[in-house]
Amino acid sequence: SQAQLRGGLPEPWQTILPWFIRGALVALLICATALSGKPFGSALTAAFVLAWLLIRAAAYVILAFLRLAVALLRTSLRVVLAVVALIAYIGRSLWNWLAGFKWAERAHIGRLGSIDLDEVGGDISHPEAFVGVDAAQLERNKEVMRRLYEEALLSPDSTALDGLVAADLLDHDERLGRVIGRGLLIELREHLRFTYTDPRVHVERQVAENDLVVTRFMIEGTRDRAPVVLHGVDESRLCDGKVVERTGQVGEPAPVELRDGATVGVR
Repeated sequence: SQAQLRGGLPEPWQTILPWFIRGALVALLICATALSGKPFGSALTAAFVLAWLLIRAAAYVILAFLRLAVALLRTSLRVVLAVVALIAYIGRSLWNWLAGFKWAERAHIGRLGSIDLDEVGGDISHPEAFVGVDAAQLERNKEVMRRLYEEALLSPDSTALDGLVAADLLDHDERLGRVIGRGLLIELREHLRFTYTDPRVHVERQVAENDLVVTRFMIEGTRDRAPVVLHGVDESRLCDGKVVERTGQVGEPAPVELRDGATVGVR
């Protein structure tokens, strides 16, 4: 059978050999009918078989060209989408870089967020430029914020914030307005480390949507030999696994015994 013939043969013999066998059978049929004394019948039979073989050969050729055309079309579309995605990624990165300057803030030029894939369609190579945040990314964003507050914020290592917070962080403060950089977070870290004895930060609840994460946290420590607790809320926007914009509020310290019986000042 053809399957048996093709099983142990390399290309191009897998394609050529079956057609060679068909041609040999046609020649054998013509010779047999000619020797039997029926040349007219042999001619009709040979013509019929030859036409059938030509039709099948043409069908194979057409099918091969169609497959090639479809493959080229799909490749072209992927190349075009990849180029568009690359241009969008470069443009978005450049825009966000320019948006970090003071003149851009005065002109109220904000950063660009992500574009959902449903809005543009296609299969692209740079999801950070087009694809909306999926469930796994939401969990990763929440984990970044948890590490920021429970680990990096109290770490004596001055570089602990580098892997979690962008260098050009846009930080919003009630007193100072917009602040570029990690200065406010570093100030909060130093305040906690030097004001409270054995400070501890616990993330109580997190809500994530798209590139935003809202984190409610609690700070426990000892001040003037009395245990106190502070509650805070942080709303941050993340890009590529780092915080690029945030607004944080921390309430006033309150005695621990009031934590369950009174509202602590969360603003």
